[in-house]
Amino acid sequence: MKKEEFQQTVQQKIIRQIAEKQKQDPSVVGMVVFGSCSVGQEKLDSDIDIEIISTKIKKYKLNHRKIKGVRVDLEIIPEKEFKRWIKEYPFLWYDYYKRHRVLLDKKSIITKAIAQLEAYFIKNPLAVEFWNKKLQLMKKQKSEGKQPENCYHIFDEAEIKFSKQNKVTRNFFLK
Repeated sequence: MKKEEFQQTVQQKIIRQIAEKQKQDPSVVGMVVFGSCSVGQEKLDSDIDIEIISTKIKKYKLNHRKIKGVRVDLEIIPEKEFKRWIKEYPFLWYDYYKRHRVLLDKKSIITKAIAQLEAYFIKNPLAVEFWNKKLQLMKKQKSEGKQPENCYHIFDEAEIKFSKQNKVTRNFFLK
């Protein structure tokens, strides 16, 4: 093995530091890194996306911060809301389902959620096709130096297309 293969990226070091700190909080019952950093595809300018599931907080929070020059997006989700969102809005969670790494799962909440999402996407190939096209287009736009489509617009489109109500009803993942 080459020496470089033993070295962690800045992003992986930051993820490890955040995980170690959050694991000490008894209210944190789940933690997931998702996106490119979850599967080792991060680049020098990649951000970090971490979801923290908490029994203490009452309302969804999205915190943006910079650590060592890297943008870190921390989503803090109440445990009850996380469970409800997975059940009611599974069509919004495809990228999370496909590209995630569990850092902490005290109550098997994430394991159960991933199983629910897998069952949903097996039964709904049109949702899989929708997300694969959107993610492929976003990747292409990034590689061409273009600004990819806003993810909130894509969430809206997915909800309109795949929800029972055929309209946006969620109160999370909003701009």
